[in-house]
Amino acid sequence: MGIHIAIVQPRYEKLIVSGHKTIECRLTKLPKPPFGCAAPGQVIHFKRSGGPFFAKAVVDQVWSTDRLDQDLLNDIRTQWNDLIHGTDEFFQLHATCRHATLIWIRELALSAEQPTYKPQNMRAWYYVDEGTGETSAGEISHAYSTEGFEITLTGGALTQGTMRVTDCMDRFPEDSLGGATKTHRGREIALDLEGIQIVLTDIVKSKKIFRWRGWSRWLKEHRLQPGDRLRFTPSGDRVYRVDAVPS
Repeated sequence: MGIHIAIVQPRYEKLIVSGHKTIECRLTKLPKPPFGCAAPGQVIHFKRSGGPFFAKAVVDQVWSTDRLDQDLLNDIRTQWNDLIHGTDEFFQLHATCRHATLIWIRELALSAEQPTYKPQNMRAWYYVDEGTGETSAGEISHAYSTEGFEITLTGGALTQGTMRVTDCMDRFPEDSLGGATKTHRGREIALDLEGIQIVLTDIVKSKKIFRWRGWSRWLKEHRLQPGDRLRFTPSGDRVYRVDAVPS
């Protein structure tokens, strides 16, 4: 398992240490760490820019996409900036980025531990493979399948807000399959509804449905009927773009 080194400005150091900033938001034009290499359970070591290491935390969950646009960036800001604490300048500077990674953190602890890595000029994030000791800070290749698939709508999706995944459960990560109750939910995936709304959900394995039950309103707004189809296209690590398929 790898570890991460996050370089942060003094303003964010204070927010992280105080517990107010619990989501790391990294936006890049190219697929650079932590995009494609962050996973729950990994450790992040935080270092002040131009200063020492000051804390470490465990990755709780990750959301990422390689189809970032202005609408999606605005959506991220609206939904999660109370935990990101990005400034107006931050979002303006990254308005043309295509890759986004959000990392929820837990088990924060003050720490001056300095992991072994190879610093590179102007890099704000490093990923270190603990097996090889290799440091990655530059462009990386995609680690997920981009092959899309379709789901045919049932009456329940429109009347009860439930979406069945009976014929495509194997297209989602195995750890996203959870139990019958939220207490035993699986690791969440992100559904990007036509770039307008992002939904975090797992799958109830026994019922073969998404746990999120907000489909009804969205489908009715698109005037979809039982028998119509939705196309799911992987667009990032555990991220699926959802589009209505024209009849």
